[in-house]
Amino acid sequence: MLIAVKANREMKLSDDAANEYAALGYTVLDMDGNVVAKPGGVKDVKKLEAENEDLRGKLAEAAVFVASLTEENEKLKAELQKLQDTKKTAAKPATTTAKKAE
Repeated sequence: MLIAVKANREMKLSDDAANEYAALGYTVLDMDGNVVAKPGGVKDVKKLEAENEDLRGKLAEAAVFVASLTEENEKLKAELQKLQDTKKTAAKPATTTAKKAE
């Protein structure tokens, strides 16, 4: 047994009629108040909610991955800067030595 709700109207209906009433603009609820079908052609609300939860989980995983990549990027930038500084300090004495030799 389901309940179809639209504005201030509530109607009890069979399980088979859920999609028909949703197509007519009714929100269809089960006896516990959970949405079974929404108006506008959304027929499988539970499937869409499950997909939404799955995508939220994947989004959280992606955020953690991005954070780890950002941290790794910062470490690599610092390492590169150290290597460039070392290269500059090592190159300076060589150029001054070459000028003294002339």
